[in-house]
Amino acid sequence: MGKILSWYCGTMKAEPLIVHNRVIDYRHVPVGGCGTLNFPGSVTCRECGQEKEAEKSEEREVDWHGVWSIYDALVEHQGQKPDARLMKVSEEYGEAVQAYVGMQGWNKRKGVTHSSNDVADELCDVVITAMVSLHDFTDNPEEYFSKHLTQVRRRVEEQGS
Repeated sequence: MGKILSWYCGTMKAEPLIVHNRVIDYRHVPVGGCGTLNFPGSVTCRECGQEKEAEKSEEREVDWHGVWSIYDALVEHQGQKPDARLMKVSEEYGEAVQAYVGMQGWNKRKGVTHSSNDVADELCDVVITAMVSLHDFTDNPEEYFSKHLTQVRRRVEEQGS
């Protein structure tokens, strides 16, 4: 069976909330979604009790080869400038926030100027830029990132933050 990306229960629609490439819950959507994921793999509608089977997504590996390629190209063209690469993270973050403001239409003069895909693109730039910058501060960024991710994941699972 394939992954359930969204499902209908009467007139309600539930869409997946995905964290670390896994469905962890089903979020409410304007049409009235009400699903909750019951591990190890079924979804139950809180309103009618209907249950559907769900499947966890596979974990994916980070493309560290691609990150190293970007890092090497930047060093070749810009030299050893860890300060510039670190500051670039905040620039990319600012662009993500700007895209979010545009998606929400918070600037009354401009209105809605961006889509959720624009925000997602900018967030990807933040992640990529941070991963490239990490190379300047540790000899083994892959191992460092993996260990730190494990620590954060455990803390979030145990404490919720």
